[in-house]
Amino acid sequence: MIKTDGLRSISVTYVTELLNEAPLNMNKTDGTQGRHKDAEVFEAKSDSRHLIRKLKRSGPAIKSHHSNALRDYFNVSIEKCSHESPCGKCWACWLHGMMIPGSSNIYTSITASDALSVEEKEIALTGLDENMLRARMGEESSPQPFGYERLRAGTHITGSMAINTGYRPSQEKTGDGWVQFIKEVSADNLRALFWYGVYCALTNEGYAQTAKTGQHNTRMKPTQLIAIETFKTPFPSCTRVDYSSTSVEDVISNHVSYANYITSDIGFDKQGVDGWSVLSKNGEERGRIKVMSGDDAYKFLIDQAEKIHTVQKTP
Repeated sequence: MIKTDGLRSISVTYVTELLNEAPLNMNKTDGTQGRHKDAEVFEAKSDSRHLIRKLKRSGPAIKSHHSNALRDYFNVSIEKCSHESPCGKCWACWLHGMMIPGSSNIYTSITASDALSVEEKEIALTGLDENMLRARMGEESSPQPFGYERLRAGTHITGSMAINTGYRPSQEKTGDGWVQFIKEVSADNLRALFWYGVYCALTNEGYAQTAKTGQHNTRMKPTQLIAIETFKTPFPSCTRVDYSSTSVEDVISNHVSYANYITSDIGFDKQGVDGWSVLSKNGEERGRIKVMSGDDAYKFLIDQAEKIHTVQKTP
Protein backbone atom coordinates (compact mmCIF):
# COMPACT_ATOMS: atom_id res chain seq x y z
CA MET A 1 0.00 0.00 0.00
CA ILE A 2 0.94 3.63 -0.25
CA LYS A 3 1.21 5.42 3.07
CA THR A 4 1.04 9.19 3.24
CA ASP A 5 1.35 10.91 6.59
CA GLY A 6 -1.73 12.98 7.33
CA LEU A 7 -3.65 12.10 4.15
CA ARG A 8 -5.98 9.09 4.05
CA SER A 9 -7.94 9.73 0.87
CA ILE A 10 -8.61 12.14 -1.99
CA SER A 11 -11.86 12.18 -3.94
CA VAL A 12 -13.63 14.24 -6.56
CA THR A 13 -17.24 14.42 -7.66
CA TYR A 14 -17.48 15.99 -11.09
CA VAL A 15 -19.66 17.25 -13.90
CA THR A 16 -17.79 17.62 -17.19
CA GLU A 17 -19.08 18.93 -20.52
CA LEU A 18 -18.34 17.52 -23.97
CA LEU A 19 -17.04 20.41 -26.08
CA ASN A 20 -17.29 18.78 -29.50
CA GLU A 21 -19.35 16.09 -31.17
CA ALA A 22 -17.37 12.91 -30.53
CA PRO A 23 -17.64 9.17 -29.85
CA LEU A 24 -16.17 9.20 -26.31
CA ASN A 25 -15.69 5.42 -26.13
CA MET A 26 -19.43 4.73 -26.23
CA ASN A 27 -19.01 1.72 -28.48
CA LYS A 28 -21.70 -0.67 -29.65
CA THR A 29 -20.75 -4.34 -29.73
CA ASP A 30 -22.63 -7.03 -31.62
CA GLY A 31 -24.57 -9.28 -29.26
CA THR A 32 -25.11 -6.69 -26.56
CA GLN A 33 -26.83 -3.97 -28.62
CA GLY A 34 -24.79 -1.43 -26.69
CA ARG A 35 -26.70 -2.01 -23.44
CA HIS A 36 -23.45 -2.34 -21.50
CA LYS A 37 -22.96 1.35 -22.31
CA ASP A 38 -26.43 2.33 -21.08
CA ALA A 39 -27.83 2.75 -17.58
CA GLU A 40 -31.42 2.96 -16.39
CA VAL A 41 -32.21 5.17 -13.40
CA PHE A 42 -35.41 6.28 -11.72
CA GLU A 43 -36.49 9.79 -12.61
CA ALA A 44 -35.67 12.13 -9.73
CA LYS A 45 -38.92 14.10 -9.57
CA SER A 46 -41.42 11.36 -10.37
CA ASP A 47 -43.64 9.42 -7.96
CA SER A 48 -44.41 6.82 -10.61
CA ARG A 49 -40.91 5.27 -10.49
CA HIS A 50 -40.48 6.13 -14.15
CA LEU A 51 -37.24 4.77 -15.63
CA ILE A 52 -35.06 6.93 -17.84
CA ARG A 53 -32.09 5.76 -19.88
CA LYS A 54 -28.72 7.48 -19.80
CA LEU A 55 -25.40 6.88 -21.49
CA LYS A 56 -22.65 5.32 -19.43
CA ARG A 57 -18.88 5.50 -19.45
CA SER A 58 -17.84 2.61 -17.24
CA GLY A 59 -15.72 3.00 -14.12
CA PRO A 60 -13.11 0.52 -15.44
CA ALA A 61 -12.77 2.58 -18.64
CA ILE A 62 -12.11 5.70 -16.56
CA LYS A 63 -9.60 3.83 -14.36
CA SER A 64 -7.88 2.64 -17.52
CA HIS A 65 -7.68 6.23 -18.78
CA HIS A 66 -6.16 7.33 -15.45
CA SER A 67 -3.57 4.54 -15.30
CA ASN A 68 -2.62 4.88 -18.97
CA ALA A 69 -2.12 8.62 -18.44
CA LEU A 70 0.46 7.87 -15.74
CA ARG A 71 2.24 5.29 -17.91
CA ASP A 72 2.27 7.72 -20.82
CA TYR A 73 3.66 10.60 -18.75
CA PHE A 74 6.47 8.50 -17.25
CA ASN A 75 7.23 6.75 -20.59
CA VAL A 76 6.34 3.24 -19.41
CA SER A 77 5.77 1.25 -22.59
CA ILE A 78 2.93 -1.20 -23.18
CA GLU A 79 5.52 -3.97 -23.51
CA LYS A 80 6.69 -3.28 -19.95
CA CYS A 81 3.31 -2.67 -18.30
CA SER A 82 -0.38 -2.91 -19.16
CA HIS A 83 -3.66 -3.91 -17.53
CA GLU A 84 -3.25 -7.39 -19.01
CA SER A 85 0.39 -7.71 -17.88
CA PRO A 86 1.18 -5.25 -15.05
CA CYS A 87 4.75 -4.69 -13.96
CA GLY A 88 3.78 -4.05 -10.32
CA LYS A 89 6.51 -1.41 -10.04
CA CYS A 90 5.38 1.80 -11.77
CA TRP A 91 3.13 4.56 -10.43
CA ALA A 92 0.15 3.28 -12.43
CA CYS A 93 0.42 -0.12 -10.73
CA TRP A 94 0.90 1.36 -7.28
CA LEU A 95 -1.97 3.80 -7.44
CA HIS A 96 -4.36 1.32 -9.06
CA GLY A 97 -3.39 -1.72 -7.01
CA MET A 98 -2.26 -3.67 -10.08
CA MET A 99 -0.15 -6.63 -8.99
CA ILE A 100 2.08 -9.21 -10.64
CA PRO A 101 0.06 -12.45 -10.35
CA GLY A 102 1.73 -14.83 -7.93
CA SER A 103 4.49 -12.37 -7.07
CA SER A 104 2.89 -9.34 -5.41
CA ASN A 105 -0.30 -8.05 -3.86
CA ILE A 106 -0.73 -4.28 -3.92
CA TYR A 107 -3.62 -2.96 -1.85
CA THR A 108 -3.63 0.76 -2.61
CA SER A 109 -6.27 1.50 -5.23
CA ILE A 110 -7.98 4.24 -7.18
CA THR A 111 -11.70 3.73 -7.65
CA ALA A 112 -13.92 5.31 -10.29
CA SER A 113 -17.69 5.19 -10.39
CA ASP A 114 -19.55 4.68 -13.63
CA ALA A 115 -20.06 8.09 -15.24
CA LEU A 116 -23.54 8.78 -16.62
CA SER A 117 -24.78 11.46 -18.96
CA VAL A 118 -26.91 14.06 -17.22
CA GLU A 119 -29.10 14.26 -20.31
CA GLU A 120 -31.24 11.33 -21.40
CA LYS A 121 -29.76 9.03 -24.03
CA GLU A 122 -32.06 10.18 -26.82
CA ILE A 123 -31.00 13.79 -26.25
CA ALA A 124 -27.29 13.07 -25.77
CA LEU A 125 -26.84 11.06 -28.98
CA THR A 126 -26.65 12.56 -32.45
CA GLY A 127 -28.06 9.41 -34.02
CA LEU A 128 -24.89 9.03 -36.10
CA ASP A 129 -22.20 6.38 -35.87
CA GLU A 130 -18.46 6.56 -36.42
CA ASN A 131 -16.34 3.56 -37.37
CA MET A 132 -12.92 3.45 -35.76
CA LEU A 133 -10.17 0.85 -35.74
CA ARG A 134 -9.45 -0.50 -32.29
CA ALA A 135 -7.29 -3.21 -30.72
CA ARG A 136 -6.98 -4.05 -27.04
CA MET A 137 -3.80 -2.61 -25.60
CA GLY A 138 -1.04 -5.11 -25.03
CA GLU A 139 -2.41 -7.72 -27.41
CA GLU A 140 -0.70 -9.00 -30.53
CA SER A 141 -3.81 -8.55 -32.66
CA SER A 142 -4.79 -6.53 -35.68
CA PRO A 143 -7.08 -3.54 -35.09
CA GLN A 144 -10.71 -4.26 -35.91
CA PRO A 145 -13.47 -1.79 -36.87
CA PHE A 146 -15.97 -0.88 -34.16
CA GLY A 147 -19.05 1.29 -34.51
CA TYR A 148 -19.17 4.18 -32.03
CA GLU A 149 -22.27 6.21 -31.26
CA ARG A 150 -21.54 9.92 -31.50
CA LEU A 151 -22.52 12.23 -28.63
CA ARG A 152 -23.74 15.78 -29.08
CA ALA A 153 -21.51 18.68 -28.13
CA GLY A 154 -22.81 20.08 -24.85
CA THR A 155 -23.57 16.68 -23.31
CA HIS A 156 -22.70 16.60 -19.59
CA ILE A 157 -21.24 13.60 -17.77
CA THR A 158 -21.16 13.11 -14.00
CA GLY A 159 -19.41 10.66 -11.68
CA SER A 160 -16.72 10.39 -9.00
CA MET A 161 -13.15 9.18 -8.47
CA ALA A 162 -11.11 8.54 -5.32
CA ILE A 163 -7.90 7.08 -3.95
CA ASN A 164 -7.60 5.53 -0.49
CA THR A 165 -4.29 4.93 1.28
CA GLY A 166 -2.94 3.40 4.43
CA TYR A 167 -5.35 0.54 5.10
CA ARG A 168 -3.50 -2.74 4.43
CA PRO A 169 0.19 -3.49 3.79
CA SER A 170 1.10 -4.81 0.35
CA GLN A 171 2.93 -8.12 0.00
CA GLU A 172 5.80 -9.39 -2.11
CA LYS A 173 6.78 -13.02 -2.52
CA THR A 174 10.31 -13.82 -1.39
CA GLY A 175 11.31 -17.45 -1.75
CA ASP A 176 8.53 -19.56 -0.26
CA GLY A 177 7.07 -16.77 1.87
CA TRP A 178 5.43 -13.37 1.62
CA VAL A 179 6.88 -10.16 3.04
CA GLN A 180 4.71 -7.15 3.87
CA PHE A 181 5.88 -3.72 2.82
CA ILE A 182 4.66 -0.14 2.60
CA LYS A 183 5.57 2.53 0.06
CA GLU A 184 5.79 5.96 1.65
CA VAL A 185 4.79 8.82 -0.64
CA SER A 186 4.56 12.49 0.23
CA ALA A 187 1.10 14.04 0.29
CA ASP A 188 2.08 16.51 -2.43
CA ASN A 189 3.28 13.73 -4.76
CA LEU A 190 0.12 11.69 -4.16
CA ARG A 191 -2.02 14.72 -4.98
CA ALA A 192 -0.03 15.38 -8.16
CA LEU A 193 -0.33 11.78 -9.39
CA PHE A 194 -4.03 11.51 -8.61
CA TRP A 195 -5.00 14.85 -10.12
CA TYR A 196 -2.92 14.40 -13.28
CA GLY A 197 -4.86 11.25 -14.10
CA VAL A 198 -8.14 12.95 -13.23
CA TYR A 199 -7.21 15.87 -15.49
CA CYS A 200 -6.61 13.52 -18.42
CA ALA A 201 -9.78 11.49 -17.78
CA LEU A 202 -12.06 14.53 -17.45
CA THR A 203 -10.65 16.59 -20.33
CA ASN A 204 -9.03 14.03 -22.68
CA GLU A 205 -6.05 16.40 -22.75
CA GLY A 206 -2.52 15.41 -21.77
CA TYR A 207 -3.21 11.78 -22.51
CA ALA A 208 -6.14 11.04 -24.81
CA GLN A 209 -7.77 7.63 -24.48
CA THR A 210 -7.65 6.41 -28.04
CA ALA A 211 -8.03 3.60 -30.47
CA LYS A 212 -4.68 1.91 -31.00
CA THR A 213 -4.26 3.26 -34.52
CA GLY A 214 -5.05 6.92 -33.99
CA GLN A 215 -6.07 9.68 -31.61
CA HIS A 216 -9.53 11.12 -31.86
CA ASN A 217 -10.23 14.69 -30.81
CA THR A 218 -12.72 14.33 -27.97
CA ARG A 219 -12.41 17.33 -25.65
CA MET A 220 -14.19 18.01 -22.37
CA LYS A 221 -14.15 20.74 -19.76
CA PRO A 222 -15.21 20.40 -16.10
CA THR A 223 -18.37 22.28 -15.20
CA GLN A 224 -18.17 21.38 -11.51
CA LEU A 225 -15.61 19.76 -9.19
CA ILE A 226 -16.08 18.93 -5.52
CA ALA A 227 -12.76 17.83 -4.02
CA ILE A 228 -12.47 16.19 -0.61
CA GLU A 229 -9.34 15.24 1.32
CA THR A 230 -9.60 13.06 4.43
CA PHE A 231 -6.92 13.49 7.08
CA LYS A 232 -8.42 11.26 9.76
CA THR A 233 -11.50 9.06 9.88
CA PRO A 234 -14.37 9.07 10.56
CA PHE A 235 -14.99 11.70 7.89
CA PRO A 236 -17.11 11.72 4.71
CA SER A 237 -14.64 10.67 2.03
CA CYS A 238 -16.77 11.50 -1.03
CA THR A 239 -19.93 13.40 -1.91
CA ARG A 240 -22.78 11.56 -3.55
CA VAL A 241 -23.35 11.72 -7.31
CA ASP A 242 -26.78 12.76 -8.63
CA TYR A 243 -27.49 10.28 -11.41
CA SER A 244 -31.27 10.74 -11.49
CA SER A 245 -31.75 14.37 -12.50
CA THR A 246 -31.76 15.31 -16.19
CA SER A 247 -31.18 19.03 -15.61
CA VAL A 248 -27.56 20.17 -15.36
CA GLU A 249 -28.61 22.96 -13.02
CA ASP A 250 -30.35 20.46 -10.71
CA VAL A 251 -27.36 18.10 -10.68
CA ILE A 252 -24.94 20.90 -9.81
CA SER A 253 -27.30 22.29 -7.16
CA ASN A 254 -27.81 18.87 -5.56
CA HIS A 255 -24.05 18.26 -5.43
CA VAL A 256 -23.55 21.62 -3.72
CA SER A 257 -26.36 20.88 -1.25
CA TYR A 258 -24.69 17.67 -0.15
CA ALA A 259 -21.32 19.43 0.18
CA ASN A 260 -23.02 22.06 2.34
CA TYR A 261 -24.52 19.28 4.43
CA ILE A 262 -21.03 17.95 5.14
CA THR A 263 -19.58 21.36 5.97
CA SER A 264 -22.49 22.75 7.99
CA ASP A 265 -24.90 20.13 9.31
CA ILE A 266 -23.04 17.21 10.86
CA GLY A 267 -21.13 18.86 13.66
CA PHE A 268 -17.72 19.81 12.29
CA ASP A 269 -16.06 23.12 13.07
CA LYS A 270 -15.37 24.95 9.80
CA GLN A 271 -12.57 27.31 8.85
CA GLY A 272 -11.92 28.77 5.41
CA VAL A 273 -8.33 28.35 4.17
CA ASP A 274 -7.29 29.14 0.55
CA GLY A 275 -10.75 28.39 -0.80
CA TRP A 276 -11.05 25.11 1.14
CA SER A 277 -13.44 24.49 4.02
CA VAL A 278 -11.22 22.83 6.63
CA LEU A 279 -13.33 20.74 9.00
CA SER A 280 -12.29 19.88 12.54
CA LYS A 281 -13.66 18.11 15.59
CA ASN A 282 -12.34 18.51 19.13
CA GLY A 283 -9.60 20.76 17.80
CA GLU A 284 -8.33 18.11 15.36
CA GLU A 285 -8.50 18.53 11.58
CA ARG A 286 -10.46 15.67 10.00
CA GLY A 287 -10.56 16.77 6.36
CA ARG A 288 -11.26 19.54 3.89
CA ILE A 289 -13.65 20.15 1.01
CA LYS A 290 -13.63 22.54 -1.93
CA VAL A 291 -16.51 23.29 -4.31
CA MET A 292 -15.61 24.74 -7.73
CA SER A 293 -17.47 25.51 -10.92
CA GLY A 294 -16.79 26.87 -14.40
CA ASP A 295 -13.35 28.30 -15.11
CA ASP A 296 -12.35 27.92 -11.44
CA ALA A 297 -12.82 24.15 -11.73
CA TYR A 298 -10.75 23.93 -14.90
CA LYS A 299 -7.99 26.13 -13.47
CA PHE A 300 -7.84 23.99 -10.32
CA LEU A 301 -7.50 20.84 -12.42
CA ILE A 302 -4.73 22.35 -14.56
CA ASP A 303 -2.86 23.69 -11.52
CA GLN A 304 -2.98 20.35 -9.71
CA ALA A 305 -1.99 18.34 -12.80
CA GLU A 306 0.96 20.66 -13.41
CA LYS A 307 2.56 19.45 -10.17
CA ILE A 308 3.28 16.01 -11.66
CA HIS A 309 6.47 17.57 -13.07
CA THR A 310 7.91 17.44 -9.54
CA VAL A 311 7.33 13.67 -9.08
CA GLN A 312 10.18 11.23 -9.62
CA LYS A 313 9.73 8.71 -12.45
CA THR A 314 9.66 5.55 -10.33
CA PRO A 315 8.04 4.91 -6.92
